[in-house]
Amino acid sequence: MHFAREALSNPKAVGILFKMTIGPTASSAPFAKIPSQESCFGESEKEVLFSMHTVFRLGGIEKMEDGLWQVNLTLVDNAADPKLQQLTAYMRQQVTGSTGWHQLAKVLLKTGNYRDAEEIYQTLIEQAKSNNAEKDLPHLYSQLACLKNRKGPYHEALELYQKSLDIRRKSLPENHPELATTYNNIRLLHDKMGEYSKALDFYQKDLDISLKFLSPTHPDLAAIYSNIGSVHDKIGKYSKALEFHEKCFKVSLKSLSPTHPNVAGFHSNIGMVFENIGEFSKAHQSYTKSLEIYRGSLFENHPTLAYTYNRVGELHESMEEPEKALEYYDKGLKIQEKCLSFSHPNLATTIYNMGSIKTTEGECQKALDLHNRGLKIREKSFLANHPDIARSYHAMASVQEKMGEHSKALSCAEQAIQISENSLGDEHPHVQLYRNTLNRL
Repeated sequence: MHFAREALSNPKAVGILFKMTIGPTASSAPFAKIPSQESCFGESEKEVLFSMHTVFRLGGIEKMEDGLWQVNLTLVDNAADPKLQQLTAYMRQQVTGSTGWHQLAKVLLKTGNYRDAEEIYQTLIEQAKSNNAEKDLPHLYSQLACLKNRKGPYHEALELYQKSLDIRRKSLPENHPELATTYNNIRLLHDKMGEYSKALDFYQKDLDISLKFLSPTHPDLAAIYSNIGSVHDKIGKYSKALEFHEKCFKVSLKSLSPTHPNVAGFHSNIGMVFENIGEFSKAHQSYTKSLEIYRGSLFENHPTLAYTYNRVGELHESMEEPEKALEYYDKGLKIQEKCLSFSHPNLATTIYNMGSIKTTEGECQKALDLHNRGLKIREKSFLANHPDIARSYHAMASVQEKMGEHSKALSCAEQAIQISENSLGDEHPHVQLYRNTLNRL
């Protein structure tokens, strides 16, 4: 307590007291009291030494007084806690690798440290080429592609997945699980790039292969169901989307802890569908659950957390709560500017959303500047007929209409309709919205 209180004399510091509750019967996290004669502080301190890899469960954070906080922790008995055992086993599986460098790169990728992970993967690829170790290249190309998929640009990710697929096809049958995984990753990219019919075709092929080889509760199967649900959501088939997301959720809870980050993503996907069909209270429940899990399992600057902040902001915007929406958009943008490339589409989405708020608040020039910036990023990231580019054009048309620039608004609305008809089809709600704007102009 003495050390924590020392922080009170420094206005830039915060004192934190960790209060630990320890069960003396814990078998897998032994600890020992340090004899006073072996302590640096002698009789004045009663020190306890914990073993390596000791895990504590966070019970709560309490404010004691200004500048002083108490964090309540409870020692977890690894051997007697099935949820922790399940999570630990899953995380070990996620970071397996033939060498320490492979394992480190996976950990860096999982935690959002993309720059360091990319440096390691590039080095490992060069080493594999120098040593004529072609068998290592498909996995390394896939891992680097996964990084590019998250960080951008997408076309580089697609090229790397294709390299991986070409090598694997030389030695594996077409229905091999490793090919199914690569197909799934390529589908994800087609999905993100707005090529939804291609994505659905690939997902179905992947599902057919995976159902033959995977158990009904395998987490990879949950991911496939989730991806199919997300595509149906994007093309406006909301009942189908919910059907696949529910399948995903049932599978995931049989193989993952309820607090696993993947489960948080599934909550978020369900929330997105509820938001699109106007069931805002259900959407808010799903997003809140997602945020709770992410905040407890990811670093505060992780890009996935930024994406979820953006989703919550969009929900508040739909609920006509612009100030709350802007608050969440700003949180997301600060994270994205630290960890994403300047041309990443998620950055464009946040900028687009902030532009929409400025339009609502009547700050038309600021809104137009933001939408212009978002459009430039999307045009660098996506194919020319991506529906998000159409959204940017439509947003600009709406702002220009408010500013009295009708000829410019007309041109942007026409662009939005032309692009969205090619990518979404005539019956999609967005296409109808863009046509209504054009008719109004």
